[in-house]
Amino acid sequence: MVNFASMSEALDYIRSQTGAGPVALQVTMDSYGYAVYSPDAITIPATPSLPCTLTAYTGKGGVLSLPVTWSASTAIGELPTLPGSWDALVTNAAEYLAAIAAAPASGTPYYIAVQDGATIDLGSTNMSTGGFTDYTVRHSKDIVVAPQSWYQGIFQYMPDPFGDGNVYTRMVVRPCTIVGWHELSSGDAKIYGMKRTINLYPTAPTSSTYQKWEDIGVNPLDYLDTYYGTKSPDFSWCEYYIGKDAAHTPFGIGTKEYDMYSPDAWCYTGSSLITRARQFKANYVSGSNVMDVTSITRGAMPLAVGQIIEYWDATANAGAGGSVVTTIASLGTGTGDLGTYNLTDPSPVNLTGGNTSASATGNNSRPVDTDFVLDGWGDNADYPQYNRFAFMPSAIKIEKDTGNTFTGPSVKCTYNYIHDCLDGIRGRSSRNGTLDVYYTDNYITRMYHDCTRWNWSSKNAKGVLHWLRNIITNPVGHNNDGQQPHSDTWQAHGSNSGTTTGSPMAHWRSIGNLCAVDQNCRGMFQNHYLQMTYDYYTMGMEIVNNIGLNVNKFIAVLAQRSTWVRNCIGVTQDVAHPNVSVVASVYSNRDPVSTSVPDSVMQVDDTICEGFPLSSGNDRITLQQLRVKSLPPWFIGRDTTATFTNLNRLTPTVNDMFLAASELSVSSPTTGLTVSTLADMMQLTEASSHIIAAHFIPVAGVTPSATVTLAPAYIHGVPGTVVSVVPDAGVEWQTTDPYTGAVVQAFTTSTANAQCGQLISFRGAASASYLTETALGGTIGGVACRGRVITVSNTFFPTADNQVTAYSRIAKPTDARTFKGFIVALIGLKVDTWTNGAIVMADKNTNGYAKVALSTLGPGRFVTQWLGSTSTEGGSIANFDVSTDTTNRHTYIFAGDFTQLDSNQVIRCVKDYTLQVHGGTETINANGTETFSIGDFFGASGIGLFDVYAGTSTNLDGSIQGLWIELYEDPATMPDITNVDVINALTRDKLDINGDGSVTGVLARPMVYIQGPVGASDGSTVDSWNATAGITNLGYGGGAMTKQTGTYA
Repeated sequence: MVNFASMSEALDYIRSQTGAGPVALQVTMDSYGYAVYSPDAITIPATPSLPCTLTAYTGKGGVLSLPVTWSASTAIGELPTLPGSWDALVTNAAEYLAAIAAAPASGTPYYIAVQDGATIDLGSTNMSTGGFTDYTVRHSKDIVVAPQSWYQGIFQYMPDPFGDGNVYTRMVVRPCTIVGWHELSSGDAKIYGMKRTINLYPTAPTSSTYQKWEDIGVNPLDYLDTYYGTKSPDFSWCEYYIGKDAAHTPFGIGTKEYDMYSPDAWCYTGSSLITRARQFKANYVSGSNVMDVTSITRGAMPLAVGQIIEYWDATANAGAGGSVVTTIASLGTGTGDLGTYNLTDPSPVNLTGGNTSASATGNNSRPVDTDFVLDGWGDNADYPQYNRFAFMPSAIKIEKDTGNTFTGPSVKCTYNYIHDCLDGIRGRSSRNGTLDVYYTDNYITRMYHDCTRWNWSSKNAKGVLHWLRNIITNPVGHNNDGQQPHSDTWQAHGSNSGTTTGSPMAHWRSIGNLCAVDQNCRGMFQNHYLQMTYDYYTMGMEIVNNIGLNVNKFIAVLAQRSTWVRNCIGVTQDVAHPNVSVVASVYSNRDPVSTSVPDSVMQVDDTICEGFPLSSGNDRITLQQLRVKSLPPWFIGRDTTATFTNLNRLTPTVNDMFLAASELSVSSPTTGLTVSTLADMMQLTEASSHIIAAHFIPVAGVTPSATVTLAPAYIHGVPGTVVSVVPDAGVEWQTTDPYTGAVVQAFTTSTANAQCGQLISFRGAASASYLTETALGGTIGGVACRGRVITVSNTFFPTADNQVTAYSRIAKPTDARTFKGFIVALIGLKVDTWTNGAIVMADKNTNGYAKVALSTLGPGRFVTQWLGSTSTEGGSIANFDVSTDTTNRHTYIFAGDFTQLDSNQVIRCVKDYTLQVHGGTETINANGTETFSIGDFFGASGIGLFDVYAGTSTNLDGSIQGLWIELYEDPATMPDITNVDVINALTRDKLDINGDGSVTGVLARPMVYIQGPVGASDGSTVDSWNATAGITNLGYGGGAMTKQTGTYA
């Protein structure tokens, strides 16, 4: 064995032994046998700082005889900066604990070197009850722990970990292991380069036996490394793993382990088990021991003698202490399903109609101290009573619990390799002030639950999240598994601060992350699932050059302002991919509480994905240079033609996954990623990914010459970068703080400086002409940033006033197509008298197919019904609170998209330029698969205007100027009814140009388009609202709308 300190020394030696001919080599990277080789050649890294050991043979019994390939590949990523010496060198647990004890209290970093190859076994139990010993290491000192060789600048790497021929510092060889638990507080703790695990595991469950983690002395749901305190922890370049058994065996990504079969219900808060054989409804007679089961609601296991019964009144709060527990004594007339059963104890109260559930023999009554129960019932199989994976240990947690919070200025969890655990990285802060959170450059795979998560419990916690260059693949858990382990790649939400004023979380960045699920993987995860619970919202978040391959929800920002998504790819691979229940899409729901989140633009540029759904509230999603590849969602019949030519392997590498998604990118126009290799993607930086911009909400319906102030927009770019603002002539501008809203630069017409990360608003005059657009703004850092200001139209169609009694019919058109979406526009509608239950339009009153009426539940609400409940497609009832305005005229636009899975997105309503909020009790069909025929929309005969078709309901007292209806086979072709250009297209100025209800470049000719003169009351005016033969339908559906009773004025 010959050791070489450099590649040049190794090369000289090989030449001296073999000359120019083939050489037999064995290359050893460290004492654990990591070798750099391939079937036909050997690769020796040429990194000067990477000594390796070579065994060279000259043909005398050599074990290998292969040509040599010299590689000049450089490790991608950063490495820790450490001094060349240490304060303590340790080889075992006793020395490690002694070194911690010898460290100073705080202030000066104390460097501990762990000898390469050492295992520091601290002990795997962390409970002090039940006869166990809590071996958790607790301290609050400023300690740095790293391998001995790392202090010497010697780093070794796993060869080609991602299949692109490169080595990565996140896959550095970790030469040391620490077994056990850390709970670190207050100190400036840094742990580098360690393998982290424990050496205990519960025995495998059977259908009747199980062992919990606490049975072996391990607290369930605990974390290997926990930190709380006031400084800046750093857990980086470590490997965290548990596995599926005591041997740390990795999970199989396509295997459903026995534990994963779903018990009937789980108590989420207490991590307790509730196994139910059946849930059913039953009647009781007070004082009797007989229960009469009238219906089975859930479950497959028959009711049987000896089963424990827990029952409670349906009107009572189940789980609030009022339930009764007993057992089945004999079957009576029941045979496991419906019928009577004799109980061991009589019911103490009359529970007629009560909901009852039966649980498996041996379980006690349902816990009553739970916040909520996660309902399982995903598997009709054996019911193991415990899922070890749902409560297994996790990797890193920042903050221990409510009383041990994290308030430090920064946290780093970077370059880690985390696999085969429950959770990856979970953090939470109650800090009042700015905080930088770095979740970067991690490789996370085969997780049962969440991969990364950030929470906060103070509205003043100004946490800036840096989620960069992470590779996250192949979740183990599926929604139907025990405890519903929906695995999120990045989850974030705040705690309720008790206000509804809105609290921003500014400057978040997600850049260069690859999140992918192999088609052979049974698990599923959500990507960018930012719940922003309660009154929080993101401010100025940028999501750039991200890949989401076969993920459930690509980008879901549930409350946001000024988000910018660009150069991203989110697609699913197969027609019926098992990992995806929601199409990969960009999703925004701006408003979790009332109207706390200001209106804003969610800008989506140069992005490839399969949908852009909106939710309720004043969302604005602007799509520039968007290319939605012709891949409609898999659940509505996407073409099965192979799309991903680079992902044909049974076991694709990370690079294969990158290539599969990136092959969808095109170079001209720039759409999709801006990088062409995985290595380039993993070297993107925040600075190189920033572009200066500000995106403003268009303002429409403005009075000519009026002064308009654009809603403040976030100045994108590197936060804090100084930029010059040059307003256009006659335009003022102002900047405000993104957190407090305090004015930084008051309105001025002068050129001055602002900073990226601030909010900017422009103020100026609208055009003096009607329905004319003005660009309001200036330049920011030399970049044009202007908002659209559009004045109101002043030309209107003739108004038809029904004078309370008039109503008309439009016959059902003839059309054999199948539809999935619709748009209905009631142009210039005015309600003269708000009469509850009055009909605006409908085919019939009960179970209407296309019905808009004034709600019977109170004034100010439209109740709409589409595809009535007697239809095979099912009914959707949506309510919109539009106010009781009986003075002004408005245009109401309704859109239905039955490929959507969110009820707020299935049916939407815009009043003039504002998206309306859903209200009241609704029944909306949101399974994403519904289709309908012409009769399912127009009913048996047609639709009535101001009354139902048959004229048998309550007429609306009001007037209207036009009616526009179109049905869509593919909702992807539907115009966006929140777009100001679409709204303005429904004015007379635009519709009169072509005269058939179309607006070039915006609206195609619709099925129904009604507008025209009122005409003489005797019906003699041809083609008018009062005409005997009716008013012509200018749409392609043909026919006419005919008055039935009364007179229009």
